[in-house]
Amino acid sequence: MLEFFNWEERRKFEIIDLVQTIILKYFKELEELNSDEWIIYAVAMREEYQYYMTSCENVELFKDCGFPEEEIKLSDDEFIMTYSKLGNEIIRKASALRNRRISGEMI
Repeated sequence: MLEFFNWEERRKFEIIDLVQTIILKYFKELEELNSDEWIIYAVAMREEYQYYMTSCENVELFKDCGFPEEEIKLSDDEFIMTYSKLGNEIIRKASALRNRRISGEMI
């Protein structure tokens, strides 16, 4: 469990660091934020990261479950509905692929 937590935190740090470097390069006025504004900025960055990662994980799950390419445009609700109708074997296989990726195995 600790390995997964560390993997998740490292991934979060790397993405936020990359995005923040670009943001601070082009928006110099952010350097003038006060402490309360930095807190709001940090919360906004975390929320954007969560949205980004959820979207990426849904695409990964979409691929691992073998959905046809034309269904990539499903809304979140449609995706969840379609996913919930999959058989247990497909869901287990997708979960196993994700766990293998997390552990660093090449797939």
